[in-house]
Amino acid sequence: MKRAATVLLALSLFACQASRPDAEEPATPASSDDAPAAPELPDAEPEPVTSREPSPARCAERSTGVVRVAVILVNAGAAAATCGVDDVRERMFGPRGVGDFYRETSDGMLSVEGDVFGPVQVPALTACVGKDNPAATTEMLRQWYAQADAAAGANGIDLASYDRRVYVMPPGAACGGGGVARPALNRAWIFKCEQTAIYAHELGHTLGVDHASSAEGDYGDGSDVMGRGLFQLNGPHRAELGWLPADRVVRVSASGTYRVGALEAPSDEPQVLTLTRRDDRTKAIHLSLRKRVGFDVALDEIFVGRLSVHEHVATCASAPTTTMLLTTLGDGQSHAPAGAGVTITQVAHDGDTATVEVRFDGE
Repeated sequence: MKRAATVLLALSLFACQASRPDAEEPATPASSDDAPAAPELPDAEPEPVTSREPSPARCAERSTGVVRVAVILVNAGAAAATCGVDDVRERMFGPRGVGDFYRETSDGMLSVEGDVFGPVQVPALTACVGKDNPAATTEMLRQWYAQADAAAGANGIDLASYDRRVYVMPPGAACGGGGVARPALNRAWIFKCEQTAIYAHELGHTLGVDHASSAEGDYGDGSDVMGRGLFQLNGPHRAELGWLPADRVVRVSASGTYRVGALEAPSDEPQVLTLTRRDDRTKAIHLSLRKRVGFDVALDEIFVGRLSVHEHVATCASAPTTTMLLTTLGDGQSHAPAGAGVTITQVAHDGDTATVEVRFDGE
């Protein structure tokens, strides 16, 4: 679960009212006639809205239960995978490996299990995988997995019972990059086998999520494994996979003060708030909160106790959609996404909950 962008986007946060330092107690006046008028007290903070209108951005549950993964080490000609079976097994299925990661970020809804095989031998590769020609790359990957699967079968390895297949390739198989996935094939290829986050990232594509981006680029969101680092999925991605209960992903359609609970902790509060954009009603601003615990223990401070503001879909989409991190907000900070018709302010937070003020233009 990553160093973050300065500009980021929507979803979960933790907030509550910050306490004020005690004011110095005034001296008792000599007589009530001489006493100055009591200072006018500020208005109490409005009670947060408790409406729980389910957000249409939340999808039905996807990629739940047990997903069995076969991981195959591949040597191509004289080029060999640089990690051994035991090392890869530890990264995938050992303590704090990919299996533990997805169990944690799905709140126990997904269990990744499987085995590691190989290495198997295939012919020398004649080209490397790049991004310039996706169709040609897909055809090359088809040839690679057909050769690897055939070699596995010839060695008595039965792959029929596995839902996903991951191929650990020699590093030279990639023209740069640590891995690649083809969700339609339920397969992923790893080129930098010493980085656990790459296994989790590429497997994430096969589970149904796209990249976690920001203004910095396709992988700019440092709070999500689909961006940078081995960190739990962000709020929009969890909603997209249905890994949050329906009453924890709430649509905000009126100005007011709302509470949001941290994604990483059990909460009675909503954990993602969605606000449909006024200028493009197919998109929504997603608000969420993060805390340091579990795989997120080293999360960059720019995300911790701050409202993550993402842009994502307003209604569940049939295909995975990239999340865009717009910004994060600390206590007292506001953001008005251009054209969205709304201003968002983090009022306060207490670690597990944040109080958020939402003001739609004209209300």
